[in-house]
Amino acid sequence: MQGAPSLLDSEETLAVITDLSAQQEQELLPKKPWTLDKMTADALRMQRRAIVGIAVSVLDIEAKSKMSQNRSEADQSGVITGLRGQGVSDQAAVAETMAASLADD
Repeated sequence: MQGAPSLLDSEETLAVITDLSAQQEQELLPKKPWTLDKMTADALRMQRRAIVGIAVSVLDIEAKSKMSQNRSEADQSGVITGLRGQGVSDQAAVAETMAASLADD
């Protein structure tokens, strides 16, 4: 990936942390989601000082598909089974892509 990075200010970084946390916590439902409200003000202040937020304006992307093609069929099947068993939609989608690639071979 090629692009131009820029620093986010403190409030923009906090917004990214809040949004990303909410997105990731959705994957763990029905567990009660973690939020920044669970941190003390001092802990949050310390964490915010330690996190540098950046944004990247993407100019170009070069990518390769790596779906364990260099592994044995048994290993690939094990990964597919494991991903399907997680119950997470993104992981299931990767499992289906891997399974389709394995079937094409």
